[in-house]
Amino acid sequence: GRASPPCTRALARAPATNNQGVVGSPLCGMVGSEPGGQPRSSRRGSWDASRRSAGAALLLALLPPTCRASRPCDSSDWRYALGTCGADTFRQVFVHAAVGDDESPICDPGASGSARQPRPLERLSCDFRCPAGSIVGIGPLPSGELAASCTSCPAGHFSLGGGWLVSGVAGDWRKPWPVGLQSTCMYKDGMNRWNIGGVHHAPCSLRVEAPEGVAGEFEMATAAWNAKLSSLGPLVGRLRLAPGDGRACAPVPLAWRAGIEGKVLLLARPGGCDAEVKAANALLGGADAVLLMDLSRDGVVRAPPSQSSPQPRIPLFVIGQENGDVLTVVSKQSTVIVNVSSPACHVEDAAPRLSNGSSGATFEDDLPSLVMGCAPWTSDPTGQFVYSGNNWHFHRIVSTLSLSINLVRDGYVAFRYAVNAESGFDGFIFELDWKELVALTSTQLTYQDVHVNLTEGVHTMRWQYTKDYGTSHGEDRTWLQLLEVVGLAQADLACMPCHSERTHSVAGAANCNACDANEFLEGGVGQQNFAQCAPCPQGRWSPEGSVGKAACLERQACTEGDAEIQYSACRSHTRSRQRAWRAPVICDKDSPAAAALLGTNIESVACEPCQPNTHRPDGGECIPMVLPCKPGQHGVPELVVGHWHSWPSNFSQELRTIGGAGTGSSTAAAAASRGWRLDAGGAFAFVRGTAPASGDGDALLHLHVDVHDTARVRFSCEVTPAEAWGRDALFWVDNVLPMGLVAETLHDHPGHLLISVPLAAGRRKLSWVWQYREGSASEAAGFRLLNVSVEHAMGAGAARCERCTEGTEVSMDGTSCRKCTAGTATSPSEDGGAFAEEGCQPCPPGSFAPAAGSQSCLMCGHGLWSERGSSSCTAAPVVEKSDPAP
Repeated sequence: GRASPPCTRALARAPATNNQGVVGSPLCGMVGSEPGGQPRSSRRGSWDASRRSAGAALLLALLPPTCRASRPCDSSDWRYALGTCGADTFRQVFVHAAVGDDESPICDPGASGSARQPRPLERLSCDFRCPAGSIVGIGPLPSGELAASCTSCPAGHFSLGGGWLVSGVAGDWRKPWPVGLQSTCMYKDGMNRWNIGGVHHAPCSLRVEAPEGVAGEFEMATAAWNAKLSSLGPLVGRLRLAPGDGRACAPVPLAWRAGIEGKVLLLARPGGCDAEVKAANALLGGADAVLLMDLSRDGVVRAPPSQSSPQPRIPLFVIGQENGDVLTVVSKQSTVIVNVSSPACHVEDAAPRLSNGSSGATFEDDLPSLVMGCAPWTSDPTGQFVYSGNNWHFHRIVSTLSLSINLVRDGYVAFRYAVNAESGFDGFIFELDWKELVALTSTQLTYQDVHVNLTEGVHTMRWQYTKDYGTSHGEDRTWLQLLEVVGLAQADLACMPCHSERTHSVAGAANCNACDANEFLEGGVGQQNFAQCAPCPQGRWSPEGSVGKAACLERQACTEGDAEIQYSACRSHTRSRQRAWRAPVICDKDSPAAAALLGTNIESVACEPCQPNTHRPDGGECIPMVLPCKPGQHGVPELVVGHWHSWPSNFSQELRTIGGAGTGSSTAAAAASRGWRLDAGGAFAFVRGTAPASGDGDALLHLHVDVHDTARVRFSCEVTPAEAWGRDALFWVDNVLPMGLVAETLHDHPGHLLISVPLAAGRRKLSWVWQYREGSASEAAGFRLLNVSVEHAMGAGAARCERCTEGTEVSMDGTSCRKCTAGTATSPSEDGGAFAEEGCQPCPPGSFAPAAGSQSCLMCGHGLWSERGSSSCTAAPVVEKSDPAP
């Protein structure tokens, strides 16, 4: 009979925060789950759903009576929240009343006539296991006690069976990362010391301009006498090794720089004589400067000490031993161009002053400097992926994404990655427990799936992007779109929704999938992980990704829009023309009225022109053109579509999810007005926009093509309105938005675009997509595809001839290059020699080529020998000389 105290003003108005620090509704409205036990925040992932539910149940128990609904609760109103596992491997189960749309309790457990509220379950074993496709469910026994069971996920949801998933398709990467996932980076400075993160300013640098493989900045120190030299100007020229033993302790002959124009820097090994002697000897040979390799082993680059000998007349710079070794090897194989014109090392402007201590050089703080550093992994703002940071201007770095986990049972890790980096030198590496499972990969332009089984226990995973000492190429980064870990728990506590509007699931699903056109997803009640695609009944059709038998629509009567002109194959320069059903067929083509729409008239007409890079030599079908290339050159195949009189080979069309809200409820007549069509004059393929009332859906035009090498696809198109590009008009590679897409506007028309996208080798699915969305397009809108070209497409005609690079030769079919096998090279002599027009040649006796792709053969060392075409050397046979018989 005592009146309940009212909610205080502070309680009713104060904003509440959830366990992630997100401001929520006032305390009176905070709850844990929806009716049916599904947490409203399940899209955040399963790692925090239980904590929200448990915390909400406790808060609900503390609410003043007037904050609750006045209706008595019945047995169907109870909801259950699971707490976190404790050190004793048990958890608690809390009981609370369900909530309504306003996040307030729908009943009052304390009201007269309420059903008895079940008592909390104090000790639920954390080892209670539920398979994928189900979650831990709580319910009362006939005795009123609570018990746990496995409950199937509802349709449109799934569970992993004890893990978490971060998917870029759902934009998950913009949310807080799972516990244990973190990133860092390290870089190596010019003194060969590793540094963690940040940016380092190197005081003086040597810029290598060529070759491209080693181009970049190298830190160095300067000799003390450089400051006393004048009128030198920038030092840009060729780097050459000192003759003989490489130490430059003997006068360098003038022949050393014979035939070389411009300035020359001498690269000298340390030791044997003073630095001043090396500079004086280099000057005799015509050198303009000396680059001395440092002898120290501690990684600190030091200037040479001053001696009593006369002051040299050319400058001397000191470079680290590791960098010097690199330049030594490269100088033996190609021309190295260096630049010492950095203002910090410009002896004409201001020479850095070196200290004499063991700590090395100290420099003026206000001098310009070389910036070194690294960037860690970071999330894209859209949440579609996480990438290895912006490291384009950095070198000798490792950017690492790491995850340390403790699996309570056997499980797995799955991820989806892509990479675009300098081939063979920079790229992506994946390690599990300090063992490399994915070796250095430089080019993977479309997402690649990796699945690794894990055993119970502690594991450490590292996704690394590594760069060498020079050159940045392509996008210069690695991407992760998806990361999934299973085995972190015995069961999931919440089901996750399918993370794409184009994927679906039935009850009890362990993943989401999509059925093909004219199929639907079905499943049995109470069956774990049971989902399969079934055909629609006779006389019905469905778009791709349909769920349930109701998604199959009745085939309506065919109209003029369901038919189009199609052509037969060419013979003797003629072909047949007749009307046929436009794909995909969504009308009742078997009805008598439908046959009248097609008619029986078949006309004989001239063949259409061949597409570029093809010809018709005998009046039949167009075949790929073969170019007569010179020796050492190969034809570069390129698939080109320049006109659209009929659908080119390997093109197909598709309609997806026609109907409002993706239900498939639109009429066949409305669907027939959609889809890709051919221009009557053959100038383009096109798809029109639709009226807002027609519902949602996609019209897709696919090209399946095999690419035998890294290539690009280019196409020009017209999009109306211009702002529809990237919103309604899209381009996909293998069903995802591609990376590295470049769009240029043509003819000063915003909607006329030239698109270029890189392609990885392999079978690729290219898709031009128009997305029909209510209110986003009109009948005036549309997408026109004018032309398409794909480099290195298998079976295409040759567009041009191209020389194979050194270390490769023309393949047997003449359409590509292949690496020289071990024991062969394109320039058999060690000094490079003449490039072999006829391809790879066996190494002469006494030389070898250790690996595939060798440009030149190497001479065997002293006491070693090899036969012709060898990949290694062996000890030379010993011939003993005996005294002649007396």
